[in-house]
Order: sequence, then C-alpha cells, then structure tokens
Amino acid sequence: MPKTIAPKAGPETLTTALTQFIGRHEPGSRMHALGTDLLRAHGINLDRRGAVLRHEDLAKRLIAELGYQRPDQWNGYIPPAVTDPGGQERLCSGAVIGAHGEIRAHYSQVGRYAMGEMPNDSPRRALLLEISREAWTRERRAAVQAGAEPAPEGTP
Repeated sequence: MPKTIAPKAGPETLTTALTQFIGRHEPGSRMHALGTDLLRAHGINLDRRGAVLRHEDLAKRLIAELGYQRPDQWNGYIPPAVTDPGGQERLCSGAVIGAHGEIRAHYSQVGRYAMGEMPNDSPRRALLLEISREAWTRERRAAVQAGAEPAPEGTP
C-alpha cells in the first residue's frame, strides 16, 4: 500500500501568507520589498472591499452587474488602467500564491511574448471603478459630516 503524505498546513489568509513571506527575507532585499508591496496592496483591496460591502445597494451591483453569487466573493481588486504584460523582451508573468502559501512566478505559454503596454478598457474594470468610487465618495462624505475629516476646499 503506497504511503500517503499529508499536505502541509498552509496559512489561513493572504495577509498571514504575506507576513510569513516577508519574515523569511532580509529587510532591504528585493523579495522583502516585493512582499511588503503585496501586503500593502492587499490592505488597500480589503479597505476597498469593506467600503463597497458597507453599502447594500453597491454590494447588490456586484451580483447584478458583475455576476458574483454573493457580494463578499469580490476581494476588492480592480485591474490596473494600463497593462504591461512583460514588455517585448520578457515573457508574460505574474505572482501566484502556491498551495502551501509560497509565492511563485507564473509564466504564460512557452514562446508567448508580451506586445508591450496596453490600455485596460474592459467593461468589468469600468464597473468596479464606478462602484468603488461611489463607495469611497460615501465614506468620505460620512467622515466629513461626522467631523472626523476636514471638508475639501471649495465644498459647501
């Protein structure tokens, strides 16, 4: 009978995985900086997601207009306005979190090279921007009305 190997226990959240990743690398190293940037971006996504989910009408738009089964399935990510899938001299690549929480590079099909920078004009991105912008506008308005933040110049 073949011996089975139990899978290694992975981190429960992306925040935990990134924190562990940062801890394994020397401060100032390229990998430490990468992990720190990814953790910061993840925090921004979580804040954006929370702002949208606090407004029922905006959360419902994630279902009605973007096809999510539940609004909490959206992780807060909005694709970038411009994509540079690697430039003409590099293969297309991206960061991927592996089954055990490790961060690996993921490459496109062998021999497929990027065509350079392209604008990202997808309708999905436009909708996510619109929903997110409205959520942030409401959050900001509520903070100003509560006196937590000063009103922007030129507003009544």
